Amino acid sequence: MPSSRKPRYAVIADEVAGAIGRGQYPVGTLLPSEAELRAQYDVSHHTVREAMRALQDLRLVAPERGRGTRVVARSATSARYVHTLEAIPDLGEVARETRIKVLRRTRILRAAAESALPAGSDAWYLIEAVRSTPSHPLVWKQVYIDARYAKAALKVGASNTPIYRLVERHYGEKLVTVRQEVAATAIAPAVAAILVVESGSPGLLVERQYVGESGRVFEVTKSVYPAGRFRYSSELHLDRRG
Repeated sequence: MPSSRKPRYAVIADEVAGAIGRGQYPVGTLLPSEAELRAQYDVSHHTVREAMRALQDLRLVAPERGRGTRVVARSATSARYVHTLEAIPDLGEVARETRIKVLRRTRILRAAAESALPAGSDAWYLIEAVRSTPSHPLVWKQVYIDARYAKAALKVGASNTPIYRLVERHYGEKLVTVRQEVAATAIAPAVAAILVVESGSPGLLVERQYVGESGRVFEVTKSVYPAGRFRYSSELHLDRRG
């Protein structure tokens, strides 16, 4: 299949957005339930949830606890700032230029995870590792990989191939979306010892979720960089479509 094919969740989001625009789902009403959409499109709940997230990003709908998803606008906001991840392969640059040492690798249940993991898989691999340049440690990482992709999880540390590439190579699941949050943090004592910095010193926390074509989150990462060892740059474009 061509790599340019839209993932299923994006196709569903486009169709529902079109239906909203035509007035099939008027503003103020609820969309069909997740179960109804799963049956209508014959897809998993992961795919439906990713489609709903895409519609939320367009500010067409909003979730309501215990009720469902309500239509809040008939068309997407006409001018919005978009962080475009056209350079997903660039996420592998750090991997290619550094060396990784796995400190811990274990299979755990989702309920035992320290980080919030998406519903869908009860079993995950937890990997803790440190990436280093020739002169000093660069980043401490905590990585969760869906246990359904065990071959990829077990190869981490054996090469510098990014995990999402391993998942694609062994399972054919292509990465289509990366969700990222960046925040300042005080480096915890155990992590500070690994990074050879003072406990409580400032650091940069980068949290990511990797979403495949199926709409499933297959990898969740938390990375801690000491201040001065990492710079994150992005470019924002004003999208005037809509």
